[in-house]
Amino acid sequence: MARSESIRGDIRAARLTVFQRRRAARNGRADGRHAIPQIPSDLTLYGEAPVTGYLRQLDFQAGRASKQLQAYLRRVGTQEVVRIHGLARTVVAAHERRGRISAGEAARFRMAHSRWLAQVEQCRRKAQAVVDAANQEQQEYWVHVVRHHEGMRGGGARPPFRPPDAIVLDPIWDKPDPLLFLRADKDDDLNAAEPIRDITRALELLNGI
Repeated sequence: MARSESIRGDIRAARLTVFQRRRAARNGRADGRHAIPQIPSDLTLYGEAPVTGYLRQLDFQAGRASKQLQAYLRRVGTQEVVRIHGLARTVVAAHERRGRISAGEAARFRMAHSRWLAQVEQCRRKAQAVVDAANQEQQEYWVHVVRHHEGMRGGGARPPFRPPDAIVLDPIWDKPDPLLFLRADKDDDLNAAEPIRDITRALELLNGI
């Protein structure tokens, strides 16, 4: 039930609020009336993506939200890595000593690791929701820029600008290995090497069962 509520919350976050829609319209009208962005004097430059202060601001806000979520995961990871790493060491040691891993040892490690995966996925969805909302806001903004910009109102066979480039999710969220967030010290990869190696080995052993 909690997971369903979280997903519904992320979907709501990806939709524009009335405030965001009005803000986009207001800024689009203002920039359009002030001939922002400026129409290129060289026809060979037509068709480029527009760059305005408002578009940069939206991209910055989406990137900042992503960085904040990554920082949160690393703060949590400082505690989680100790627990997951300890359980991973137990799994690896059991395999080396006895040649087998008990059901309890496997279950405890899998449960802790699964909780971590769920935390990473929840933060990824939140970051994606911010990006989705920012893209909708910039589309709303651009509609009003074109509508009020004297140099673009007439249309024409070759528009001076193409629509704004979509804001994209930080590629770090698409990494196949969520262990990249499990660092005892985010600035010291050496501190992360042993825990990640042991956790990866435990996963390999359990996947082979």
